[in-house]
Amino acid sequence: MSQNLSQHETCPKCEKPKHLDLMDCPYCGVIYKKVAAKALDQGPQARIDLQLLNQWEQLLENYNDEKQHEVFIQRALATKNLAFASQQYRKMLEVSPEDEVARKMQDRIVQLASIQFMSMKREDVPAEKSTLRYLFLILSVLSLVGGIVIKSMLLYVLAAVFLFLSFSMPLLKRKWQQ
Repeated sequence: MSQNLSQHETCPKCEKPKHLDLMDCPYCGVIYKKVAAKALDQGPQARIDLQLLNQWEQLLENYNDEKQHEVFIQRALATKNLAFASQQYRKMLEVSPEDEVARKMQDRIVQLASIQFMSMKREDVPAEKSTLRYLFLILSVLSLVGGIVIKSMLLYVLAAVFLFLSFSMPLLKRKWQQ
């Protein structure tokens, strides 16, 4: 069986010599054709930062060192290039879906991207002043005062209706705009 080992090609995942007569790696189980097809179809590419790329290549030499992964991800965050870091881990997961380090780092990138997105300062939208709302409030107060002075139940009910309309105006307006 050792005669069928390639002298030049290695498995893309475990880097052991490739068996020429097998479709998948006997050591780690990666399917050679699947990896080759994925390598050709790279999809959209993230912006490349050469320093970040060099750091990734150094990280690959000691792949199980989580501190190096965290430093890599923090650098990607600092250079606003989490997309590149995510892409590198996605490629690792395409080759080896069981790669726990890549999955953990991918989750970390999603977490950081979410925090970054949520922390962006939103433009404060000024509250819309509604003349109709103020009109209903004034009518409500006048009806209430009139109900107290005249002692009319109809004016109390009218005050309640106007008050309800004044507070439900934003909700009604949103519903009408949809």
